[in-house]
Amino acid sequence: MNPLRKTALILAASCTLAAAAFNFDLPTETINGKRYYVYRVTSKETVYSITRRLGITRDQLIAANPAVKDGLRAGDTLIFPTDTDAPAEQKATSVATRQEAPPFDPLQPETVSPATTAAPPMEEPADTLRLAVILPFMLESENITKSAENFTNFYRGFMLGIETLGQQTDRPIKLLALDSEGSADKVEAMMTRPELVNSDFIIAPEDSLSINTIAAAIDSVGGIVLNLFAVKNPEHHSHLSVCQGNISHDRMYLTAIREFCKANSEKKVILLNATDIPAEKTGFTSELTTTLIANGIPYEKIDYAGKLTDEDLATLDQAHDYVFIPTSHSREALMRILPTLESYRASNETATLFGYPEWIVLQGDIKERLHRLNTTIYSRFASNPLAPGWKNVADIYEETYGSPLDRSTPVSALLGYDTAAWILEAANSPVTETAHEGIQNSFRFVRVSDRGGYENAALYFINFTPAGSTEAILL
Repeated sequence: MNPLRKTALILAASCTLAAAAFNFDLPTETINGKRYYVYRVTSKETVYSITRRLGITRDQLIAANPAVKDGLRAGDTLIFPTDTDAPAEQKATSVATRQEAPPFDPLQPETVSPATTAAPPMEEPADTLRLAVILPFMLESENITKSAENFTNFYRGFMLGIETLGQQTDRPIKLLALDSEGSADKVEAMMTRPELVNSDFIIAPEDSLSINTIAAAIDSVGGIVLNLFAVKNPEHHSHLSVCQGNISHDRMYLTAIREFCKANSEKKVILLNATDIPAEKTGFTSELTTTLIANGIPYEKIDYAGKLTDEDLATLDQAHDYVFIPTSHSREALMRILPTLESYRASNETATLFGYPEWIVLQGDIKERLHRLNTTIYSRFASNPLAPGWKNVADIYEETYGSPLDRSTPVSALLGYDTAAWILEAANSPVTETAHEGIQNSFRFVRVSDRGGYENAALYFINFTPAGSTEAILL
């Protein structure tokens, strides 16, 4: 069996959130004069596997058994009120009727067994929120790529968001996840299925042909196609249904430059140009200088070769406050300027450094030096493991799946979690009126044209403060 099947995927199965009343096919006992359903925890069971088996959410499990917050052990007894007086329509359905496919415990796939009792298909409520995830999980592949792992972690985070935040909507939720296997032909075949065509939200894979195929089927029925992975894909310009989850290159530059000028209107801008290495950010700095001139903000370009020296900065007027910007985002270019900028800032504490999204992955000593220079960068996402929200989701994730969040940049699982949070808010409001500030990724969609869809306009400034903290500012 492909080891990816041991991850938290529940493919081609439905997930429905229900009210906090319980109706299980479990033994009952009388405790303190009241009847309860009783469940005994067995070896290797987790919060996630139990909620899946019982067909309830994590919040419902903890509400009935608060001690679960402190962990589970084999032999623990979980109890649930029988709710014999609750209206039938408010009761959660039993596991036998909730699942359209045999129960699948992704952490223990060898325990798969058919439902204990047969039940006729349940009629889907008219207001059901229908969600679909079509991604290349590559379950049939013998070799698991990093890309497939990232998509799996995204889905883990997405499931966690749906489970923990599902109370944000009073609509029942149906989630369908399918493996595209990296095949546009397979996606085209999938989109003949009515349950996909009638989805309210579909998370699409990263290839343009598949996005176009899904959008063509969804445009006329009013659903939303989320493109979160193909940054440069243009389908949102020609499809009403497509939401481009990443701010475009041009909009990112314009937003970053506009906010930079607001924040540094009283400073002089110094462009540091290494003449012996490529200046990859010429597009940004050219647009920046045009805007600086239009706003009356002074600037100067200093050319240098090799390492930046004290002599290169000797002509700077001490009466000015300065913000330095290299014309390259490369690590080499950064290492060439850091020692001299640190020396300059020692006697000019108002001097700062402004840089690029590529620097967000820097760690260790080089990151500490960014802090010492009071550096600000712009970025499509902001990931701070020390932030309370980040830590809270990380704890729940590890408790649920038995492993910590992946340490990729950005964190795939947090993108999934933030996406679920936005969808649950957008389910009851127009796309352009639903702004969500996430733990790592934020969403603020704008319409690109009368004949097109939407683009996420959210962008961050991330400030590495001299005090050692990291502050993310959503622009």
